[in-house]
Amino acid sequence: MQVNAGGWWNIPPTPIFGAYDIGDAINFWSALASFASVHDFLCYTAGQRTRLPTNSILPIRKRGIWADELARLSGLTSQKCDAILQHIICRPNSVIDLHVTPFLPMDDKSAWLALAAPLAISGRFDQNLLRILLSRGSSAVQSKSHQTRRKGCAMN
Repeated sequence: MQVNAGGWWNIPPTPIFGAYDIGDAINFWSALASFASVHDFLCYTAGQRTRLPTNSILPIRKRGIWADELARLSGLTSQKCDAILQHIICRPNSVIDLHVTPFLPMDDKSAWLALAAPLAISGRFDQNLLRILLSRGSSAVQSKSHQTRRKGCAMN
């Protein structure tokens, strides 16, 4: 991985994230942003008709249902979506920024997840995902980077 002149990392298209690659992650985030945008719009229109405070409505679902729905919207497998979900659940040891980790666990096992929908719409998911994995000391990112450097290849 290299940092370009703009300060952004150039991420290789290889599967350095374990079960998925950066293309999968971008497709996932596009589906998530689409879901979040529709949810946000529906909350806004409901608020216009009912005058209820709709800016705090969170969609809450079982993790498997989130994975299945995002798989349907993104064209990925449910297993890939679940692997990505694993990385973007806000936890005490994760990046504490709901723009980066927009899923909130509703129980100890993260079986139920709430989505901070408006916050999932913004941000550079590819860059945020790399920050999450690097902050956790992800062996997938580090070992792939190490293997590539040992082979003498530049990751760009």
